[in-house]
Amino acid sequence: MWDLTKILLLKRDLIHLKLASVQIFEDARVAGKVEAQAVGVERLMRFAMAIKKGGKSLQERMDKEKKPYIFVGMVCVCEKYQGQGYMRKVMDIAFAEGDRLRVPVILETDAKSKCDKYVHLGMELAGTRDLGEFGKMYDLIKYPDAVPAEAKS
Repeated sequence: MWDLTKILLLKRDLIHLKLASVQIFEDARVAGKVEAQAVGVERLMRFAMAIKKGGKSLQERMDKEKKPYIFVGMVCVCEKYQGQGYMRKVMDIAFAEGDRLRVPVILETDAKSKCDKYVHLGMELAGTRDLGEFGKMYDLIKYPDAVPAEAKS
């Protein structure tokens, strides 16, 4: 019987695999390679193994410890709107909900530059996983803000 944790972990792994396969097939299409499917499947399998070897994600560790959290799956801002504070606005919604529920907000990203942006918004680097030829995954967390004194009484 599948429990919710296993389903969520499987869904997350499939999303990673889907993103990798999209990039693989796009790379192959641009290069005009006929053998794209064979190369893509092999690379996809290597990517899946790299994720496993990279260690447990923050999300997996929190699930194992049965700790509640809000997971931000992906934040994308169209290029013409970048640099105008939209990413902060989206993340502030997640942070406010985390504060309200008294749970941390977590996410993972695959680029140091993205990691730095999330740290700038108030998140902390909780860990880095080495994915070999595929780079690194950065786990980030934002703990809920302290409860104001007037809210405690």
